[in-house]
Amino acid sequence: MPLDALDSSIASALMAAAMALPGMVAGADVDDAEIHYSQYQEGGRTYWPGPGGTVRGLAPLRVDSMHGDARLRLTDRLKLAFGFVQDTWSGATPILSAPEAFLTVTGASAYPVSDSRTNRQLVPFGLGPASTRVPQRDIYHMMTAASAETRRQVDVTLSREWDRATTDVAFGTSDEPDFRSRFGRIANAWDFAGKRTTVTASAGYTSSTVDANLGPASAWIDYGLYRQASSTRIRAGSPSNASRANARTGRRGCR
Repeated sequence: MPLDALDSSIASALMAAAMALPGMVAGADVDDAEIHYSQYQEGGRTYWPGPGGTVRGLAPLRVDSMHGDARLRLTDRLKLAFGFVQDTWSGATPILSAPEAFLTVTGASAYPVSDSRTNRQLVPFGLGPASTRVPQRDIYHMMTAASAETRRQVDVTLSREWDRATTDVAFGTSDEPDFRSRFGRIANAWDFAGKRTTVTASAGYTSSTVDANLGPASAWIDYGLYRQASSTRIRAGSPSNASRANARTGRRGCR
């Protein structure tokens, strides 16, 4: 893909990373370094136009990803590795699936209704001509779209080699608009019998914070799943009629 076809932010980040690389590796031997860019985009969808043909389609899901990493040898026994990941996504994704009878239209958008009806055979009935009830069995995916959001992750690993052992210390962070994670790990490997036998041990810790805007309060969403999280608070009925989840979790592990 030609560079001028990329988003300006992606192109700027690629150029900055390429220009900064020589300065970062001064005085160190570079084992390898690389930068990758990829793009994923869904094809077009066929949208339900609604009874009056006013429901508009949404842009398809698109993800732009950039990944860079480098491994440096600082001394004969000391190595440094670092990585950077940036994902930017935008477009529409399904939020729920429902029969046509369970949907209503306001302007150019569709919404689920709370007064839907079914018969004894659970066939959904919706409003037809002259306010009559008619069966409407077709299932539709309700889509929702948001402005572009970006996740950035940085991780660093320092490795020290000994005569019969290797020690790794790693830490990193991942940030996006509604989620932040901090993580760290320490690992050690011991070699025995001329490196024919290796014993490893490691321990890690991750701390994550969720601050998610769940959108307009809806009877179709099970907010109990968010309440089960540690220290989670749900706020509904705010001026924007939005629900919000806040949670902080920590996790330790060793092996």
